[in-house]
Amino acid sequence: MRPFLAVLLVATACARPAPPAVPAQEVDGTTAHRIVRAAVLRDADLPGYTRDTDEASRAGRVGSCLTQGAAPITDRSTAFDRGGVQIVSGAAVARTLAAVREEEAFMRDEFPQCFERFLTFVFAQADLTVTKYRSTPFRVRVPRADATFGYRIDMTARANGRSVPVSAAAVAATAGHTELLLVTSAVRAPLPDRARLTALLTKMVTRARAAER
Repeated sequence: MRPFLAVLLVATACARPAPPAVPAQEVDGTTAHRIVRAAVLRDADLPGYTRDTDEASRAGRVGSCLTQGAAPITDRSTAFDRGGVQIVSGAAVARTLAAVREEEAFMRDEFPQCFERFLTFVFAQADLTVTKYRSTPFRVRVPRADATFGYRIDMTARANGRSVPVSAAAVAATAGHTELLLVTSAVRAPLPDRARLTALLTKMVTRARAAER
């Protein structure tokens, strides 16, 4: 398993206790499944990329960096590769709006630190030592999103005396009960630019909103 994707499996260990129960309208299971199927990226969204079904399966809940409280009703992920660049999309539908607010607070206040800890852990499993890690927030504007987040991550891993530069970016949004996450990573290759990531996230939010009905 590639180190970057593997972090998506173990990130749930950052989980905090579930938020207190707050009365709120819930989404039914049929609607939740329709939303996640519609929201995640598809082959047509990324021409030139190859669908990586094996990695998407291994990644499990790509939205685990968002679903830090109560378990979602359902979630779904897709993964794509092109050369040294990978793009992973994930969608999860929370049971209540209170749970969504909890996730927004986590993404704002704790996501960079949690992600650093687990990138360091996962790279260590591949005998790579993280020698540099920098997370820089950036603004993401997505129509019809309730909240948005963006982080650029630059890091260096070292193995057998050699340094390996790794770049990553994570953009996320909430829309109603839906939490959406888009992660891209690149090894010795340029990342998709922010405009491209924002356009892809906007497409995910638009689809999620349409599927709510």
